[in-house]
Amino acid sequence: LNHDTIIHVWQWNDTRYQGVPFREELAKVTQAGYKAILSSCWYLNYINYGRDWPQFYECDPHNFTGTDRQKQLVLGGEACLWAEWVDSTNFIPRMWPRASAV
Repeated sequence: LNHDTIIHVWQWNDTRYQGVPFREELAKVTQAGYKAILSSCWYLNYINYGRDWPQFYECDPHNFTGTDRQKQLVLGGEACLWAEWVDSTNFIPRMWPRASAV
């Protein structure tokens, strides 16, 4: 990969799912000198009952073991909303106000 490539880290951060926890993945990607963007913490399509926005608000894409230089390579994050459980009838209530926490 060219070093101007931006790596999208979407690995799960929850033991219920398979994959490398995002903190470890961000450390590996940035240690290799790549810029990164994170979406692991902000999958808004999962159906939860009650207040779930605090978990989105509390996720910090710079909360991983790495140097200041590595953390500068993390550009930020994005909210994801997959369409398996979302359509035109529930898009707005699934997305907002939850995405405002990102």
